[in-house]
Amino acid sequence: MKLRQWQNDCITLAFNQYLNNHNHFLALATPGAGKTLMASELADKLLKNDMIDLIICFSPSSIVSQDFSESLQLRTQERFDGLLGAR
Repeated sequence: MKLRQWQNDCITLAFNQYLNNHNHFLALATPGAGKTLMASELADKLLKNDMIDLIICFSPSSIVSQDFSESLQLRTQERFDGLLGAR
């Protein structure tokens, strides 16, 4: 799936901040804007560059958490089943 320009920009900004030892980043957008896809792409990039080894999702509902888990699994081809160290 092709990312929107804001998603690409957000991924680049977050990745560059992480490279500069700023390991906290908050992305805000309206419901349905594509935050889950953007976060999955960013997580995949960080994982593939061996920059992270754990992903934690804080979400307002179990449905959102499940959607994020499914998106991560599709993008990374890794297992995300909610168990610590599942990767």
